[in-house]
Amino acid sequence: NQKTRQYWSKDNQLLYIENVVMPL
Repeated sequence: NQKTRQYWSKDNQLLYIENVVMPL
């Protein structure tokens, strides 16, 4: 949920991709 929350918090698809698709 943490990764998803960051995506929802910021209206930025790039952030969503970095956090969900390619997590560090």
